[in-house]
Amino acid sequence: MSKVLEGSGILYVNSRIVDKKLLPESLFHEWYSGEHIPDVLKTGGAQVAFRYEKAEVDNSAADRPYLAVYFIPRADFLGSKEFEDIPVVSDQLPGESKNIFDLAEFDVRFYNYISKKEGSQLENGRIK
Repeated sequence: MSKVLEGSGILYVNSRIVDKKLLPESLFHEWYSGEHIPDVLKTGGAQVAFRYEKAEVDNSAADRPYLAVYFIPRADFLGSKEFEDIPVVSDQLPGESKNIFDLAEFDVRFYNYISKKEGSQLENGRIK
């Protein structure tokens, strides 16, 4: 059973642009990687961030094709003022509000750390 906001884990943020005419993909990626992730990392609450885009190997449309994963060493960061104060408004973003939540949808989840196994721990293709 996982414990809420205790220990370390990952913050999983799945997203999609609501209207690509208003917020082109290139601008979304520029803002996300160039402004938002540095703002998150500046807080010290996340140690590293990874961004991914859904591979279209099956030619299907993804509901939320973008994924950001952050390593969070202390889950209580997610309830902190530092986390709450991460900017979501930017002059770089279009629209009157310039608020990313008016331009994209997000599915945000936290996963508590359970265990780790590495390739060197494999024997005959199985974990020792």
